Amino acid sequence: MPDLRRSRRLLARLERLHAVERQEALTRLAETRAEQRRMEDIASRSRMLAGGGALAGGTLDGAGLAAVLAFQARLTSLVSDARRMGERASAAETVARAGFAEADRRLERVRERRQHADRKADEQQMARSLLDSSQKPRGLF
Repeated sequence: MPDLRRSRRLLARLERLHAVERQEALTRLAETRAEQRRMEDIASRSRMLAGGGALAGGTLDGAGLAAVLAFQARLTSLVSDARRMGERASAAETVARAGFAEADRRLERVRERRQHADRKADEQQMARSLLDSSQKPRGLF
């Protein structure tokens, strides 16, 4: 009986631990998804600006044209940097998703083990109470 109680307490602690791990994995997954969306938005806006639609103006002299071309080059560089960062965020999301799935599986396994231990303890308690009631003298009731 003490071993069963100790086992149930340990399983309860493990369940709480795995629930926290699962929540942390879910938070990491949400953060990586948000980062991926942010990088996609930056790349999209930078691509639109680099396309030149926002830079179409009047006549430009040589210095103005050079400044516009330098700005477009920086935007193009920003687009490629944001795309690379988006790809890294996508890979991180895949890893985070796998981590969440593993944490969820661990939590479920511990819950099943705890439920099994609870059923076993209930069965032992029931057997003990039946045994106790069958051993009481009948004439006293």
